[in-house]
Amino acid sequence: MNKFSEFNPFDFSVPTKILYAPNGNHTMLKEIESTEVRNVAVVIDKGVQKNSGIKCFLDLLDKKIGICKIISYEGGEPTYDGLDKIHSEFSDVIPKGVFAIGGGSVMDIGKAIAVLQTNPGPALKYRGFNKAKKKALPIITVPTVAGTGSEITPNASFVDDRAKIKLGINGECVRPQYAMIDPSFSLSCPKQAVLSSAVDSIVHSTEAYVAKKANSLSRFFAKEGFVLACTSLEQAISEEKALEPRCKLALASLFAALAMMHSGTGPAAAMSYPMGVRYSVPHGFAGGIFLPFVAQITRESGCEIHQDLITGIETKNSNYPQFVSALWARVGMPNDIEKMGLTTEENNAFVEDTLKLSGALEQHPVPFEKQQILMVIDRMRKSRKE
Repeated sequence: MNKFSEFNPFDFSVPTKILYAPNGNHTMLKEIESTEVRNVAVVIDKGVQKNSGIKCFLDLLDKKIGICKIISYEGGEPTYDGLDKIHSEFSDVIPKGVFAIGGGSVMDIGKAIAVLQTNPGPALKYRGFNKAKKKALPIITVPTVAGTGSEITPNASFVDDRAKIKLGINGECVRPQYAMIDPSFSLSCPKQAVLSSAVDSIVHSTEAYVAKKANSLSRFFAKEGFVLACTSLEQAISEEKALEPRCKLALASLFAALAMMHSGTGPAAAMSYPMGVRYSVPHGFAGGIFLPFVAQITRESGCEIHQDLITGIETKNSNYPQFVSALWARVGMPNDIEKMGLTTEENNAFVEDTLKLSGALEQHPVPFEKQQILMVIDRMRKSRKE
């Protein structure tokens, strides 16, 4: 179960053109300038808009490409209703492309706006896979924090307020044409956002590595991403202006996303969705809190596949669950699910919501159903009392 044969067939493609250059966003923009993309809309995280580097980038973008509209987003998990409201602000312009500058939520909004500009109707109409009939506007993502992987994935996640569930607008229509990755943009990112996003990357790389659909190449990227994130996270948090650890986190996010696109996710990711929808827990924290407990239950089921990920990392911890738990403790990961909102009375509703993400649960190498989800929750509560 732990190893792949070189004779196993697989396919692996990366349609998004990835441009990576620390402090090199001006150079990367020349690539976009050589295309026909002009007169673009910009969806940007309000928190980074005052960053001097971002300001210079926007000025150059306007000069070289042309900006017809800037939408500043400030908020948590984006919703379908909120997406429609944002899209209504584009009634006075006709952009020819969309730049999405920010974290995962902002990039998801930008990707979805590119779809809605060419496909009529409310955003909910496109919930699911490949629902858009017309080609979206060109999408260019510019991540300002490393971890979500949205810069290259064919997914954009939103909360359905009425159904109380988080699902996506998914498919090639939301896949970016270009991802411009300049890790220097993350230097102004708040510490908690850096931590949550990096933890999200570690969840992605872990679950992509152990997923049933994993192949030799996706596992290669998953492990590289896991090692980079785990060995640079502490320095990235303690040395807020150090570029090197931010570069490593940016590459870790990219590698994890490459793996996830070709392998899938798992139980920790599935459980993160109701944590975000019900209790507004940041996505990275919402998945990361469950990760070591999921791995431990997997280990007890006789599957040691997680162990591969820490092979070669210098650590005093003998197994993966201990390794991740110790890392979480050192970086100050939140771990009290009661304070986050998941009380004993809400267990059943939480489990029901998680089970709706059956696709992720079924990718896990051992069965992960209601019993295992409740076991994770119970062990988390007991660990807080010990």
